[in-house]
This record gives sequence, C-alpha cells and structure tokens, in this order.
Amino acid sequence: MSPLLPTPETDEAFYSVDPEIDYGPALERVAERAGLDPAAPPVRFEDGSVPVFALDGRVAKLYPPSCANAYTNERSILEHVAGALPVATPGVVAAGTLEAWNFIVMERLPGQPLRARFDDIPPGDRPRLFSEIGDAVRHLHALNTDPLPRPDWPAIMKQQRAGCVARHRRLGLGDTWLVRIDPFLDATLSQSSDLPGDDHHVLLHTEVMREHLFVDERAGRFEVSGLLDFEPSRVGPAPYELPSVGLFLTEGDPTLWSAFLDGLGVPTTQRGDEHARHSMAWALLHRYANLRWWLERLPARSPRRSFDDLAGEWFGGPS
Repeated sequence: MSPLLPTPETDEAFYSVDPEIDYGPALERVAERAGLDPAAPPVRFEDGSVPVFALDGRVAKLYPPSCANAYTNERSILEHVAGALPVATPGVVAAGTLEAWNFIVMERLPGQPLRARFDDIPPGDRPRLFSEIGDAVRHLHALNTDPLPRPDWPAIMKQQRAGCVARHRRLGLGDTWLVRIDPFLDATLSQSSDLPGDDHHVLLHTEVMREHLFVDERAGRFEVSGLLDFEPSRVGPAPYELPSVGLFLTEGDPTLWSAFLDGLGVPTTQRGDEHARHSMAWALLHRYANLRWWLERLPARSPRRSFDDLAGEWFGGPS
C-alpha cells in the first residue's frame, strides 16, 4: 500500500513539497480516527506554518516529521489550558500519529479572527475589547506551570544576545539600525536584570496577535471569543509576551496598548519609558525578531531616529 503522506525530514523539504501533497486520503483516515465523517470535504485555511483544515465542524492540524516537537508541545499546552481561561481555547478532540506525521483534531472556535473584524469594531469599543484580551493573558500567566517543561532561559537569551546583530543583518536590516542594536541592548539590559528569577516565569503564549484571537458579534457588541495557536507556547519570563502584543495586536496604538496592560494588571506606575525600552529590547531578542519587517509593516507615527523612539511608538502609552 502506498503511503498516505511523504516524509520530508526538514522544514525546507516540507515547504518545497507542501503545494504538491494531496492531503485528502490522510484526512479521511484522521476523520475516521476522530469519529468524524470521512466523506466530509476538508477546506484548508490559508494561514499557518503547517497544514490546517476545517473538517466536519472541527479543525484538523497536521504536523510533518520536522515538527514533531511542535505537535507534542501544542497538544500538552492545549490540554493544560482547557477550560482555564475566560476565553475559549480549542479543545482536543483526537490526537495521534499517522505514518511519520502527527495530527490534532480540535474544536473550532466561535467567531472570526480579530484581524478580519477589527475595522468593524467601533473605535470607542476597542479599548474594552483589548482590556479583555489582556485579562485573558493575565489568566494564562497565572496558571500552574509545574507540569510543563522549563526551558533554559539564561542559555536561550545568551544565544539570542550573541547572535542578535547577525540575525537582523541576515533579515535585511540596514546598517543605520544595525549599529544601534548593541549600544541599546547594553544600556537597557544589564547582566543582573536580563531575566527574572524562576519564580517569575509564567506560561507564555508568545504570539498574541490579531490572527490568533477570535471575536464574535453578539447583539451588536463584540466579545473576545477565543485564543488559538499554542504551538510556540512555553514557560518563560513574562516580559517575553509583550513584543508580539505591541507589534501585532495593538500595532503602535497607545490607547490599545494601555488598555491591554490594564487587563494584564500592569500598574500605571510601571509603564514609563523604562518599561517601553525593556519591551523593545525583548522584541529585538525574540526568536522571531525581524526589525526590518516591523519598520516596513507599521507606519511611522513620529520620527524614528533611535530605539528610544521605536520603544515609545510601539510600547508606549498615550502622551
């Protein structure tokens, strides 16, 4: 019998063959194992680093061999957060191995991505919604992390710090900004304050953005209806959560940033320039950092002459 799926061993190999793969037979098998209708036609979602399909009222996520660790992590996190947040998260319907691949069939969240509905939300109502998002993240950070793996953050950040300039150079950042990275990080993060102690580590989502939050309109009022994509979640220092929020959720809007921090429970006395600079530093050190892209993606609200300017623009509150 021919295999249902190919066996690409690296991410690059998977991306090269992904457009040519017929996932239909594999999804029929997944549907059978999940107790779904195998004849239900799957519909692939456009976004996602791995194949994700709507399948008989559920969502099926397939993980190629190179993403085995991502499968293990997302499954354990989804099971850990189930029913524990004030917003819905995808419940695991079925999970397992199919040939060299892994899969999770999960519940489908109500509503639509915040990215798709943002312009429909009345501007005056957005701060309330973003405060609710902050509250959901606060609940996530309050969960017990004892059953979960604890990455070696000092080693991670040492590696990120050492390779920061080279990484941004590879991604096309110009010299004007490259020469500013080391002085900014040296001035902002001292050896003693790079990382809080282990007792300050929390369960992070790490990619809190408009694509991963769902909203639903009920009786003319928008509500946060769900949070998804826990594949990159991990236990770590709470400030590591903020780069994705400022860059991909509030997107430089100081009112929405302030509303999110309200919900997160950050006292107003701790939101000054130092907080903004530290958030900027964590952004530069994030494993998916790409300053060139951020500068292109987010329109400038004021002159961008320094990292202090960027920190105030992306991680600062109303003036």
